[in-house]
Amino acid sequence: MYEISGSTRAVALYPLSKTKAGGDISITRNADARSKNVRYVEGPDGVPASATYFFGRKNSYITFPNGGALDTKYAITIIAWIRMEGRSGPIFNYKYAVIYILLEISFKYYQD
Repeated sequence: MYEISGSTRAVALYPLSKTKAGGDISITRNADARSKNVRYVEGPDGVPASATYFFGRKNSYITFPNGGALDTKYAITIIAWIRMEGRSGPIFNYKYAVIYILLEISFKYYQD
């Protein structure tokens, strides 16, 4: 189901599915991600257990260990399909020395 082809040279690629169990499928084979208080659910493609459900609490997350191989120096690409369920909060949080990246989603209801 997950396959890298062509000249793609991703530093890391973590499909957040139950079958991959946090494993990196890139050619570098980084350390496995560690999940805490998540559930695997049907993804946008209709495949069972191909997506990760986070409960919207601080103790529901995935950690990607970095032993140094995840350093891309000047660029980062994050690809995610996100289904909003009415909660605001962080999607991705990266902090290293003086570099800090936060991708956050805010849920606001607008009524005409």
